[in-house]
Amino acid sequence: MSDEQDIKIAVMQSQIDGLREQHKSHKEDITRSLTELANKVSESINGIREDIKDIYEFINRSRGGIAALVLVSSALGGVVVAVVSWALARFLH
Repeated sequence: MSDEQDIKIAVMQSQIDGLREQHKSHKEDITRSLTELANKVSESINGIREDIKDIYEFINRSRGGIAALVLVSSALGGVVVAVVSWALARFLH
């Protein structure tokens, strides 16, 4: 009976060793995957930072043009409102 128990213990020890190796391999795979994911996220964040920097530079370069465009648009809008108001007042009364 002792031999039988020794065999069972040896089999169980072998199974435990196999599970440890699987766990170790799985841990290495997870670590590798997470490292790759972290690198991709970092690259994406750096790309987004560069895009934001480019947008800020564009806005700073074209700030005067945007102000002029807003001024012209506002003036044209005011003229349109005045003409429509005058036309409605003239033709509706």
